[in-house]
Amino acid sequence: MKRKLSSALFYLIFIFSLLLLFSYIWLVNNFGLVTLDSLIFHMFNPLKGTATNMILSYVNDPLLKTTLIVIVVAIIFAFPYKVFLSIRFFNLKKNNINIFGIIKKHRLILSIIFLSIVVIYILFDFRIIEYIKNLNTESLFIEEHYVEPENANITFTEQRNLIHIIVESFEQTFAPKEYGGAYEENLIPYLTKYASKEVSFTNALGGGFYNSRATNWTIAGLFAQTAGIGFFVPVSGNDYGQYKRFLPGAYSLGEILKKEGYNQVFLLGSESEFAGKNDYFEQHGNYVIKDYNYAKKNNWIPEDYYVWWGYEDSKLYEFTKNELLELASQKEPFNLTMLTTNTHHIGGYLESDCETKFNEQFKNVVACTDKQLYELIEWIKSQDFYKNTTIVITGDHLSMDPTFFDNLGDYERTNFNLFINSNKTPIDEKNRVFNTLDIYPTLVSSLGGNIEGDRLGLGTDLFSSTKTLYEEYGITYVENELAKNSSYFRNHIIYGR
Repeated sequence: MKRKLSSALFYLIFIFSLLLLFSYIWLVNNFGLVTLDSLIFHMFNPLKGTATNMILSYVNDPLLKTTLIVIVVAIIFAFPYKVFLSIRFFNLKKNNINIFGIIKKHRLILSIIFLSIVVIYILFDFRIIEYIKNLNTESLFIEEHYVEPENANITFTEQRNLIHIIVESFEQTFAPKEYGGAYEENLIPYLTKYASKEVSFTNALGGGFYNSRATNWTIAGLFAQTAGIGFFVPVSGNDYGQYKRFLPGAYSLGEILKKEGYNQVFLLGSESEFAGKNDYFEQHGNYVIKDYNYAKKNNWIPEDYYVWWGYEDSKLYEFTKNELLELASQKEPFNLTMLTTNTHHIGGYLESDCETKFNEQFKNVVACTDKQLYELIEWIKSQDFYKNTTIVITGDHLSMDPTFFDNLGDYERTNFNLFINSNKTPIDEKNRVFNTLDIYPTLVSSLGGNIEGDRLGLGTDLFSSTKTLYEEYGITYVENELAKNSSYFRNHIIYGR
């Protein structure tokens, strides 16, 4: 009985250790920039809407490797093999040591040692100890600098339409070096041409906006850009995991525009339930959600149609045109927010009619996205409603592709932003140090919103001369403070005021 219990414990610990190790390696290889905030969030959220290729990748890598190794070990232990090793101890005669017998006898202890090594490795490599330390250190930074948007004094000079195109993993990095990018060739020639004529905020080196703390995965990036605060996830997960109430204390762009009488649509070619995007946009602005499932139910695509994360971006852009015509036919102003997927890692989704002038797929995907966006923008500019419409294009976060950016040296990657036909002209467009949180008040301002104090949430209106928090305190200080625990965030944003 004791031997059977020891054997069972060995297999449990061994399987868990292997699965933990291979899962971590898979995570790093597939999500190069993944953070502990992102990991904790997705652990406590349903997997519904995850791309099939990601699920298959996990099954074919960590799960398959673990299964095969355990089967091999079980077969070896099932037969009375004896593997000897001869060792000479100084002048003594050779001694035969039964290696197999030693391993089999002490396998439970060895499995515990193996698990300990795996855990220690992950703790240090993922900086979990530092993360836990920060969570136990209270910071008043958010409490002292957060401007509650619900109580902010915002006045609009006009009711201007907004088209906010959020492009998956889209970076300023893709531009050529003379435009602040990282490459000799220009992966986004159409968008850089727009940027030279319209408004595109950059730092002194030409880079775009930085990821701030807890803004570097899709729902976090969407939330930060439209609510002005990072998606800080408690370790327990349960503090957030009330899926029916999505951070009720936040007050977003959608709520501001809803108060102004806007019709609002969130359009995407993937499932909005993934990561709670539907909850956020429905609860914060009463957006009409038109996602992959909506497209199937309304015969936009066949019932059994599925590629990549749902349907490809070329279809999304065509559906966008129809939605815009419908929205423009109504008397109220509109806010159409859309989310693309073709540039999602790894390698992106290359549509059949995309050009292949580069030797790397992801470069071709980026270039194709650039052209598709150009065609959509030019179509919008030809419509009557354009004269009273601002188009904003932003990347949701930096790409998580684990290898594509390996050869950039010390180049500092940033996210792309572009404001077309804005209501305002910025005071200083090319010398700003800013992050994802600053997009929120800047969106409001681009529509003609005058914000008393120029700040909403933790973000600063970039059209104004007011310093961002990065400019006022420095990037390192701000990020160190945001990494710490905030009772204010928990009590006011997670639970609601």
